[in-house]
Amino acid sequence: MQARAVLMCLYDQERNAYNSFYDLNAGQSNLDQIRASRGVAERRYINCIIAYMRATGRMTRAQAGELQKYFTRERMRGMAAQYEGYMLGMFPPELL
Repeated sequence: MQARAVLMCLYDQERNAYNSFYDLNAGQSNLDQIRASRGVAERRYINCIIAYMRATGRMTRAQAGELQKYFTRERMRGMAAQYEGYMLGMFPPELL
C-alpha cells in the first residue's frame, strides 16, 4: 500500500513540476530528479505487487520473472506519467 502512495505522490509531483516550471534550467533539473525518483518508485511498486501475488499463489515464479523483465530500468526509460493509469491499475483491488 505504501508503494502505491509513494508512486501516486511522485506522479503528482512530476505533473506539477512539468506544468509550473518557470526557469527552464532549474525546472528541467527538478523535473529530471522527480522522473528518476518516479522510475525507482515504479520498479519498487512492481516488486511489491509481484511479492504479494506470489505470496497469495496468484502468480507463478515464471510469470513473476517475465513481469520483472518487462519492468527493468532500460525498458521503463520511455514510460512517463501518462502511464499512471496503467501502473496504478495493476494494484490488487482487495488491497485498496
